[in-house]
Amino acid sequence: ALESEQIGSLNRLIMGAIRLLDYVLALFFFAFTCLSFTLEASYCLGAKPAPDAPFPLIRESYHWGLKADMLWVVKPVWVHAATCLHAFFFAPFYFLFAVGLTFKMNWIRIPAIAVCVAKLYAGALYMIGNLMDPENSPAQPRLFVMQSLSYMMIPFLMTLRMIPSSPFGKQFQKKKHN
Repeated sequence: ALESEQIGSLNRLIMGAIRLLDYVLALFFFAFTCLSFTLEASYCLGAKPAPDAPFPLIRESYHWGLKADMLWVVKPVWVHAATCLHAFFFAPFYFLFAVGLTFKMNWIRIPAIAVCVAKLYAGALYMIGNLMDPENSPAQPRLFVMQSLSYMMIPFLMTLRMIPSSPFGKQFQKKKHN
């Protein structure tokens, strides 16, 4: 009896940790949604990072870019296109993932795996392109790599979290009564 009680306690602890991870991921996906629809959307629609930019987030991103992401400041076509793709394609999925994680919706599994794997691929390309640019590589490459890897940790963890066929357990629909 003691052994099964310990197993039950351990199981509750593990399930609690997984649920905490769900909430942390949901919080990050909500933050990504907000940043995408504010900072990245305005960048995509023509705002240029500059010290005197009228939008505070764009202004702050200029100072960050000088240190760790010069391509953001220089805004070559491929970075502009990647940002637009992120702001208008990935962001709606981030919102769905935040809601799905919060309310334990198993249907987010396949879209989450597909979008998060695509995001990991896109993030790797952005990192390589940034680090290998001969004229505009980051002034502080370690800072850029640390920021990029921490940003990529969220889609990586989400992919792992969605591997089980029913990430939130079996969910049965109510039977219809005739």
